[in-house]
Amino acid sequence: MSLEKRWIERIKSLLILLLTVSAAFLAWKTGLFQRLMPEHEYAAPAEPTPGVSSYQVAAEPICAAVTGVPGLVYGACYDDKAIHEVMQEFRSVLGETLGSASLPVQVEESAWRDALLEPGLFLDYGTPVPLNVLACWMGTTANFSPEQQAYRLLFALPEEDKVDFYYLDEQGRTFFCETLALGSTLYAGMNGFLPNGADFAMQIDTLQDCDPYALILRDLPRLFAVTASDECSSTAVQTAADLFGIRLNAGSSFQEQEDTVYLADEGRLRLEADGAIRYLSADGKDLGGAESEEDRIELSRSLLAGLADVCGGIGDLQYAASQTDENNVTYRFDYRVSGIQVKLTGGSAGWAVFRDGRLVELGFRPRTYQITEETVHRIPPLQAAAASASIQHGSAPELIISDPGGDVLLEPVWILREGRA
Repeated sequence: MSLEKRWIERIKSLLILLLTVSAAFLAWKTGLFQRLMPEHEYAAPAEPTPGVSSYQVAAEPICAAVTGVPGLVYGACYDDKAIHEVMQEFRSVLGETLGSASLPVQVEESAWRDALLEPGLFLDYGTPVPLNVLACWMGTTANFSPEQQAYRLLFALPEEDKVDFYYLDEQGRTFFCETLALGSTLYAGMNGFLPNGADFAMQIDTLQDCDPYALILRDLPRLFAVTASDECSSTAVQTAADLFGIRLNAGSSFQEQEDTVYLADEGRLRLEADGAIRYLSADGKDLGGAESEEDRIELSRSLLAGLADVCGGIGDLQYAASQTDENNVTYRFDYRVSGIQVKLTGGSAGWAVFRDGRLVELGFRPRTYQITEETVHRIPPLQAAAASASIQHGSAPELIISDPGGDVLLEPVWILREGRA
């Protein structure tokens, strides 16, 4: 292919990335995913934007449980297909619930425990997520404060035809909201999820030292080994450079220790020795529309998802954490593969730093994950939970993929996760 044709193809690819990221963020800002119908009626969730991870994927937890008959639970963990089916079924009513929720009121933990055993839907995100962000990812808007973040959520069905909303924050505090959502809508979706032997740890006599609200599956889904590689690094570097208008030529670069740095008028692109790509702007790049925290998180996700998409494979980026440091706020994202969280040895898969609504840093670690046909066997969740509780009181087991970088074959492993009760 001639040099001219290669540049034409590169420009086409850049335009597609910019358009898809812009389309996704514009949809967020203009309310295309907000409530569009009268009370208790919502528009169907929008189709995923081509080239950018969908809002539905962004909203998916690490575990979900459906309780139809009190005490009998359908549980889904470490299985992206099962989690996707649960969220697809309930996304509309969850958006309606969050969009109509009253101001949260702190309640006794016993109220949460009682509601957990009644018919309803339980979601575990494994990290505190701002409720306004979750609401938008589920197709509506809400009026929570930025400090109101949920680690675990419970949509419970009392006797009346309504949905009661509870959530646990990172400190283990329990909050309750009344809602206008119809319980019959939530209940109707439960018929497709039959009990599969899952239980909460508090229901199992031998796990009383475990995190009481950990969802314990009877059996693990079928697990497979995964390959990971850096094969997309050069493509991701070029895409990031094009995105920020930085030309990758020797005249604009210099070496700083083991890193290569490319300079531009509004910032610089740093290619680090460990493979990380880092865009830095001292004055901050104004990308527009990043006034609220939910806007900044979604803008970060859209930009990073665009970079992740050029890597292909089966890895999705999921929101992981936020951190405020002096005048900066950092949002971090991790890969998730087949419903299992990936922990990179070098740190987060992606991150964005804002100051006064302007982007001062965007970082990304390009990785391509592919599933293999090699089956992986791990001890059952009940045994893993018993082992974790014996090591650390109040903890729970969590299945993750640990990725040291390079070209490697990876298998899911059990680790301890601290409880939030």
